Amino acid sequence: MARIRTIKPEFFRHEALQDLEIAHPGSYTMLVFSGLWIISDREGRFEWRPRSIKLDVLPFLNFDMEATLSLLEQNGLIQRFEHKGEMFGAILSWERHQIVGRDEPPSEIPAPDGSKTPYFRPLNQTQRVKVYERDNWTCSYCSRNMRNDKRAACLDHVIPYSKGGTNRQQNLTTACKKCNAEKSDKTPTEAGFNWPAGLGEYLDKESNEVRQHTVNPPLMGGAVVHDKEREREREREREREREGEREGEREREEGKTVASVASLPVASKKPRLESESTLQTACRETWAAYSTAYANRYGPDPVRNAKVNALVKQVVQRLGAEEAPSVAAFFVNHSDAYYVRKSHDLGSLVSDAEKLRMEWASGRMVTATSAQQVDRTQANRSAANEAIALLEKKKAAEGAPA
Repeated sequence: MARIRTIKPEFFRHEALQDLEIAHPGSYTMLVFSGLWIISDREGRFEWRPRSIKLDVLPFLNFDMEATLSLLEQNGLIQRFEHKGEMFGAILSWERHQIVGRDEPPSEIPAPDGSKTPYFRPLNQTQRVKVYERDNWTCSYCSRNMRNDKRAACLDHVIPYSKGGTNRQQNLTTACKKCNAEKSDKTPTEAGFNWPAGLGEYLDKESNEVRQHTVNPPLMGGAVVHDKEREREREREREREREGEREGEREREEGKTVASVASLPVASKKPRLESESTLQTACRETWAAYSTAYANRYGPDPVRNAKVNALVKQVVQRLGAEEAPSVAAFFVNHSDAYYVRKSHDLGSLVSDAEKLRMEWASGRMVTATSAQQVDRTQANRSAANEAIALLEKKKAAEGAPA
């Protein structure tokens, strides 16, 4: 079967082929050699049948195809070999000059040494995405999740293709570009990575069969993966726990102070938080109101850590236990452009606590747009008052006696 192939410009400057043309006129060595490319399979092999080849290559020219093939063989351009009583040929420089399409079927002709060369067609985009989804867009080596940064993801051959690894899903895994570059042309063990569970497929050269790699204890005895990102996350979690403990101690100390001065008169009209349990209850209620309103507006729950706990506590202390939850929910539903740009973070609530409490109590949201409208209304009213005053002054001047 004829196939589409390419011819490089250097072909027409090939000295050995042109010497054959000069020494053997009428043998058409250059045309026959290029014709062999279109009848060869993806590995550059063909059946050594001169009469059949003549039907596909220059069928209307009168010359001896057997003699031309022998000339090409004698000059090291093709190789003739026998396998199980049949004669085959192979183009020796095939891999240097031909890039075969991914959809061309594998070769059914054995190599000169008798082995077969299996071909595993590369995955298309749909199949590649299936591998990413199978791995949850997570690097199998460093556990980095790339669902929100898909350009950082790539496919890695667990067993490198150059070492017999297949090009199928059983030998492919998701990797970030950093791990893929570090692993390079190595197995996971050689690169110091953990072996992805259940993956690893290779071609057994002795039996010429595809086999699933078995990860045994000696193979897993390589270096342990040092997941820096995971270590940093654990360290941040430990730091948040320590900060939470310090915050709890501060709250207990402040609770003792509040309890000790509970009998003293307080000038502020805001409700007093008389004990630690009252303060903690108010903080929980305020956080519940804020997080519920936040999830309803944005979808995911807000982040909570030691810093956030401190901000919630400030809101409760500035607004009081009774009003703080309502004002927090009112704040998340506020449509002011500044709050929206800041994603309604608690820092903005603390900064404008009294202003937001006034708006909540009066039922009016003061946004930048509404403030500008009020400003323009006031300016128009002032201009109107000035005009009325001038008219009245003019009328008074006209009615005055000369």
